[in-house]
Amino acid sequence: MDPLTHALAGALTASFSGNPMSITDPIFLGAVLGSMAPDLDIIYQTKGDVAYLKNHRGFSHSFIGFAAVSAGIAGFLSLMFPETAFLTIFLWTLLGALTHGFLDFLNSYGAKLFWPLIKKKQNLGILTIFDPILMFIMGAGLAGQVFYPMANTIGAVCMVGYLSFRLYMRMKAAVVVKRRYPNFKKVVVIPSVISIWNWHFLLENDNNITVGEIRFLSWAMKIRRSYRKQINHPVVQAALKSKLGRLFKDFTPIFHVSVQRKDDSHLVSFIDLRYFIRDDFMHHATGILNEEFQLMEGIFQPYNKNRKIKIAG
Repeated sequence: MDPLTHALAGALTASFSGNPMSITDPIFLGAVLGSMAPDLDIIYQTKGDVAYLKNHRGFSHSFIGFAAVSAGIAGFLSLMFPETAFLTIFLWTLLGALTHGFLDFLNSYGAKLFWPLIKKKQNLGILTIFDPILMFIMGAGLAGQVFYPMANTIGAVCMVGYLSFRLYMRMKAAVVVKRRYPNFKKVVVIPSVISIWNWHFLLENDNNITVGEIRFLSWAMKIRRSYRKQINHPVVQAALKSKLGRLFKDFTPIFHVSVQRKDDSHLVSFIDLRYFIRDDFMHHATGILNEEFQLMEGIFQPYNKNRKIKIAG
């Protein structure tokens, strides 16, 4: 989620402490800082795009990471505000950090909540990266406290209600898609990148993968792309085991790989099927393998095809 949404979630959490919502209050400050701190993993960007993409939403977005970063923030704040016990600040800071993990878990990118025991990102896939309705609910709950002390409780209840509605939307969309396309073995529904009313769906059987979009309530559907599966192709298998392939598999759980002959080599294309914008998917990768199926050149293309990061074999 975006930084402002995370900050609002931390502030809304702190509002239940009974302490004033002020940057001079250690509990409020701890909860807000805790709700934003996990995204400090952006520091990996100093080591390059690959380091950042490999580590984003990793340790700092795990339960261990939440506890570690909360302890650090609480330790600093307890020095600034010695009249408030470290444990009190730590607990509210940890609650703020947990809201960060919860919100990131709700979108389709997910977070490695159980790192290092489970290194796979966990996600529920009901929120877009930015949700204006969710932001409005939390903001209104906070602002309303000026006029009505229970406004934060009403805001929290409305937030739970909205998230439950989002879950219902996804489940209902999946039912409608399955009815329309009963011959596919697997159906995955995730939020659209931009519209909060649209949902992307992935249809998969033994031979094909189809990606489309469905609009809530009207249930109008549009097929975006359809691909022939080549996952069992020996070149594809070799590409998936390469450094580029391992990076891409860790980056996204929903992808397509294809291969085509190019002179005396093999061109392998990776596509992240989660995010579709402006008539194309957001994240790609390209690998060139020689006749022995060894990766000679690898290029990771996050966010757009013009952004090229070389990956050594």
